[in-house]
Amino acid sequence: QVRLYGLLSLLRKFNDRTNGPSFIDKLRYHIEALQQIESVDLTERMSNEEMTYIVERGSVRVVIFFSICGGSGSGMSFDLAYLCRHLLSNITTNITAVALLPPVMDRAIKNETHTQWEKIRANAYAWLKEHDYLLDHPTWLMNYPEGAPVRVQAPPFDLTFLLDIGNQGGDRLSSEDDIFNMAAQAVFLDTGSPIAGALRGFNANVSVLQEEYQGRRRAYSSLAAASLIYPAEKVLGHASARLAQAALRQGFLATPNDNEVQEATSALLGRLALRDAELLDRLMADRQIPNLNAPTIRKTTSVSQVRDLLDKQRARDDQELTHQIKGIGEQGAEVLAQALHAVENEVASLIWQRGLRFAKAVLDALIAEPRGYEGIPETTLSLLGLKTRLVQQGLTELDVSQASKEYEEVRQRFLQLEGDLLQSVYRTVLKKAWTRDFENLRGECLHWLGEINARTLQLNAQRQISNLYDQLIAHIRYLLTRLTTVENAAQRTHALLETWALENVRPAGLEKGIYELSLEAVDATYICNYYTRRVSGLNPEATYLDFMGKLGEPVLSTLLNLDEADWAHRMISHCNQVFAPELARTSILEALSEYYGEQAPAVIAGLFDRLVRYCHPFWQYNKDSGIQGQEGKSLIGLEDEHSPLVPMAYRDNIQYEIKSTGFKHRIDAARIYHGLPAFLLRGMADYKAYYDNRRNGSDPLHVIPEAAQADEVIPEENVEARHSFAVATAFGYIIQIGTWYYFDAGKRYASDRIHPGRENRLAQGRANAEDAFAHREDFVRQVEAVLETSIEYIGNREAITILQKQIDIWKTALANMGEGAMSENGLRHQYEKEIQALRQKQLQLGWVQGKE
Repeated sequence: QVRLYGLLSLLRKFNDRTNGPSFIDKLRYHIEALQQIESVDLTERMSNEEMTYIVERGSVRVVIFFSICGGSGSGMSFDLAYLCRHLLSNITTNITAVALLPPVMDRAIKNETHTQWEKIRANAYAWLKEHDYLLDHPTWLMNYPEGAPVRVQAPPFDLTFLLDIGNQGGDRLSSEDDIFNMAAQAVFLDTGSPIAGALRGFNANVSVLQEEYQGRRRAYSSLAAASLIYPAEKVLGHASARLAQAALRQGFLATPNDNEVQEATSALLGRLALRDAELLDRLMADRQIPNLNAPTIRKTTSVSQVRDLLDKQRARDDQELTHQIKGIGEQGAEVLAQALHAVENEVASLIWQRGLRFAKAVLDALIAEPRGYEGIPETTLSLLGLKTRLVQQGLTELDVSQASKEYEEVRQRFLQLEGDLLQSVYRTVLKKAWTRDFENLRGECLHWLGEINARTLQLNAQRQISNLYDQLIAHIRYLLTRLTTVENAAQRTHALLETWALENVRPAGLEKGIYELSLEAVDATYICNYYTRRVSGLNPEATYLDFMGKLGEPVLSTLLNLDEADWAHRMISHCNQVFAPELARTSILEALSEYYGEQAPAVIAGLFDRLVRYCHPFWQYNKDSGIQGQEGKSLIGLEDEHSPLVPMAYRDNIQYEIKSTGFKHRIDAARIYHGLPAFLLRGMADYKAYYDNRRNGSDPLHVIPEAAQADEVIPEENVEARHSFAVATAFGYIIQIGTWYYFDAGKRYASDRIHPGRENRLAQGRANAEDAFAHREDFVRQVEAVLETSIEYIGNREAITILQKQIDIWKTALANMGEGAMSENGLRHQYEKEIQALRQKQLQLGWVQGKE
């Protein structure tokens, strides 16, 4: 916070190119860029039917933002301004300062100490004193580290705007960021919009800036900017949230129709071929044990040879069965994997097309308990039913055992055709009958051998299908659990959307005394009605389908990975597309006209009045100071200055400048005031007091040495007399009776209640009484005499104590004052000034700061 350090930093970096371009290199680059004809042409080519862009050629405006309180900006602001003038000497240049006052920096500095608080005020006073000096001596000569000496014959700034955290209307900005945003908005209106033409023309002819008040230049200006906005984002947010909720309710969370669920479940079973007969056919396709010995067996006429061939075939069949059973298992696993994947895909598709609850209903149908376990039809939709049907109509271990038993019995009967005398006689005597028995039993052996194989294969296939159903049912139950989680998230999403919808209809928080840069033109009722008026033309189900289609391919993981915030943001973003085009075309005035109908002219006029009244420039001063003739004007920017919806009171009115900006959703206002001398700013007495306390300290306050001995910012008229008035009050020589103040040289009123004579009456009101006293040389001389006598009598220490008591009284009075009282009757300024006078007297009497 040392101003000289700021200047020295600029000089050190001026031509330092160690780490890249130096300060002067960058400044030259940007100034040259301002004048490039290519940039000018490019900007003007941006013009269209709705807006024409015109860049002023042959002139340049430079706006410098800084604080007058710290070290850097305050210390180098004059150098920067004059360097700009020097580098732009070949072109008409207007340089504007936007300077922040100490109360702004109080907000910016976290954990500000009292020492810092005093220092920034001392710096501010030093800067104002230097600026006043440069206005009276507008010659700048400086030798910088590089280049020829810079000599400029002009004041540093053409306009100097001072910005406080509070404005003359009693409002304040909530943070330093707001003051930056407001200043940026005002600069935009000044330089970046059609309003700027009005601002420049107005600012170029401000004669009051050359006038004086009480011997001081009225060189300072201030501003305020605010916007009346059509809250398109709120309207969009509310409407999109409501449509997203409807899409959730009527799509994702819609109540399913039972008949449609049954149809969809049946279709799913059919598409995936999950019915028992289909699965069995699939697993048994091409599943058979080839009997390679059958032709030979059928040709062989020897029982023993057939026996041997059958035994060989049986052994070969056992091996082949093992292989085939393994194949059925592998195929069953493959079918299961396909079915699990296919079910997930089917469920995802159902969610995408019919909603989550519909998909859950289909899954519930697939795992439902069958209504009865007798005679389950093949049309059943339940996997449990299909499994039961498979058991009921399929084979069992008993069937395989029965086939084996039948085979062994036939084989034994076949083997009995030879081996004993009776069979030999039977074969010899009844050869044809024996041969018939031989062939029949041989065929039956082949038949039951094949039956064993077929039944074994089918039984294993049935087991695979039963396992498939079990696995599918378990997986579907798992899916239902996951989908319930998604459903819960969707319900939370619906609740979150409700919260967002309500947030968008909540009125902007206009805290009393806080200045808002944007005022909303419509209320919650309008925002709610915007959606209500359009709901009949909306199709939430189609919105849901479109949303899910753009979400990507139907994949369950997409849903499972979304939480309620993801859902809400994605759905809001999608639904924004429904309303955004219309809102982008919406004009604030047309929207108000449509909504309020016949009442619209009065409503619009009221909003204009509110906006203009709201823009009180951001500085604070005693409005009872008597200063007159501040020039100010209100500038209003809206989409089309020729709109018939502009209130009549604002058309062709010299108090207002209305210009087209092309902005549909906002009406911008800027209010400019000129012509205040710095000493009238609130707190200036404090600034000077801290400046006086620090001016001879180790840290120099000035970067322009000549300014240290220049005129003070605060006029010094009758200063000693005014100080004597404060001291005389403390010692009881100035008294108040009613509303009048009197000079009581003998203190007769205090001791004997003797009313001073009319000749000793000063004035009504403390400030007026001080002024009257300062102009009565006889009273001043008498007060100086009695004070000197009194102090000699009581001693300096007692005198310092008396002064301190009066200081404490005034400080208490200041602490008890309300903001209104401070600004209305001027007592705050009077008390603060008298406290400084009393403190100065204490110093003269030997008082040491910190030792009361």
